[in-house]
Amino acid sequence: MKAVILAAGIASRLRPLTDTTPKCLLKIGERCLLERAFDALIQNGFDEFIIVTGYRQQQIVDFLQARYPVQNITFIYNDRYESTNNIYSLWLTRPYTDGEEILLLDSDIVFDPQIVEKLLDSDKADILALNRHELGEEEIKVIVDLLESVFVPVESPLQCPVRPRRTRWCP
Repeated sequence: MKAVILAAGIASRLRPLTDTTPKCLLKIGERCLLERAFDALIQNGFDEFIIVTGYRQQQIVDFLQARYPVQNITFIYNDRYESTNNIYSLWLTRPYTDGEEILLLDSDIVFDPQIVEKLLDSDKADILALNRHELGEEEIKVIVDLLESVFVPVESPLQCPVRPRRTRWCP
């Protein structure tokens, strides 16, 4: 299984912290967000990584090559990072992920490595880890029905809801 990490965004809401540093390289304690994610993935047996970069991409490349020199990391540069979002960054990974099992995550989240273990141990074909809390304007919103299927709300009649074959909550 490959780990796909999306790290192309500008993180303008965190300025001035992100004026010279990509959000994923901001430190929480002694380690940055991206390092925490890599360590959790490696701890759970991942050895192949696809990173989509954009804003300050060379800093991300330099950091990962210095910190994880033996890991198999493919870098994809989203040259449209200023005008696109994570869906476009994910689309860029298609040549490396079509027909492959992947674990997808954003580079700017803090999570317990046990969440990755629980996802990998699931007997479901498709699984999504979600955090239930009050949502801001820019956060991704989904609806879960009684059968624990996930739906993306439709905002216009032209959009079509996405329904994974089987998705369940991971506490």
